[in-house]
Amino acid sequence: MGFRNLHALNLALLAKQGWRLLQNPDSLITRALKANYFPTRYFLQIAVSPHASVVWKSLCEARTFIIQGSRWQVGSGDTIGIWEDRWLPQPNSFRIFSPKPEHSAITKVSDLIHGNSQEWNAPLLQNVFFPEEVMLIRSILLSLRLTPDMLVWHYDKKGMFKVKSAYHVARSLHSSTGRASSSNSDAVARNWSLLWKAIVPARVKTFWWRVISRILPTKANLARKMVSLDEECGTMTLIHPRIGYFAVQSN
Repeated sequence: MGFRNLHALNLALLAKQGWRLLQNPDSLITRALKANYFPTRYFLQIAVSPHASVVWKSLCEARTFIIQGSRWQVGSGDTIGIWEDRWLPQPNSFRIFSPKPEHSAITKVSDLIHGNSQEWNAPLLQNVFFPEEVMLIRSILLSLRLTPDMLVWHYDKKGMFKVKSAYHVARSLHSSTGRASSSNSDAVARNWSLLWKAIVPARVKTFWWRVISRILPTKANLARKMVSLDEECGTMTLIHPRIGYFAVQSN
């Protein structure tokens, strides 16, 4: 019916706020968050403290989608690491997979560029990288004005972050996670199927559904719902017309 995945949409909206932190380092909110959470680190690399605010934890959770859809646009190449940064125009990875040569002196993308002509050093590329990666690198257009390297959103022609494209990235990641846990979901579905197909009265099925779903009024379940309890009550005796008497530990 066209309904959106609200979890993916929420993450895309949070990622938009995180993108603003990256693109507007001089804004008031960026300076305030940076002073509090990452004074000497980079937003996409900082670890999340368990004592951080809910707002900051939510922004950090959305970093996965920012990383998944962003890459560096090569300008001068001085700030882009060849082996660790994401700068190839190849979706999903954006990284170099060629092994780093031992004792290599090339570390930045600028080391792959002829300084005077602002052209790629073709012989060096062919000696260091896989042929497929050489083609990708040489497809990157270089500017003669030596513009600064810039983080761009790959799924937009102008490199601008769009909630719509971020939503599709979030959904694709959610789908892949769902496929990874599909075996567990299938096992749970089989167990529920066995319960509903059991040859017992419907009241018994409903009762065990309440037990498995943890919605019986036991002490532990009532405590989760913030209901005041009598601390001296340790067990609860349940009576079922078919099963009889039995006790359920409630703490």
